[in-house]
Amino acid sequence: MYASAFSQTIDGEIKGAVFIDVSTPCNLTEAYAARVKKTISDENWKMLKLYKPGLYYVLKQLPEISKYMTDRFLSKRIPLTVIGADRYKPAKPIGETVEDMTNWKACLKELGSLPNHKYVATKNTDHKVWENAPEVVIKEISELYGQVKAK
Repeated sequence: MYASAFSQTIDGEIKGAVFIDVSTPCNLTEAYAARVKKTISDENWKMLKLYKPGLYYVLKQLPEISKYMTDRFLSKRIPLTVIGADRYKPAKPIGETVEDMTNWKACLKELGSLPNHKYVATKNTDHKVWENAPEVVIKEISELYGQVKAK
């Protein structure tokens, strides 16, 4: 989401992007964001603030972020490779469901199927694709770099 918002401020300067298992406006809807925020217990809010302050502040503002990002996603003009995991596990402490994870995967595939985009599914990976399949990440970054450099 942050990369997409940033791309809006420097339109025309980004030559290509590789998104690794990202949230998209398709899956990060206002309804999802509000449900997640409401589901987090007081105890988990305290733990998040203490041990994961970045995530804490994102989750606190999640409904506002999802609303803001609705129409501010990466331009279809920019070549984009979307790398997705094949095993999604819901984060139950923040109220995620199996349905949310199914939707996440479908949204990544949808984004990767748009013109000028590519979807890459990884094998035996969870959300931390970069740790589980670094060779795929490196390959896709290298390929996209070669593609945009040639232009």
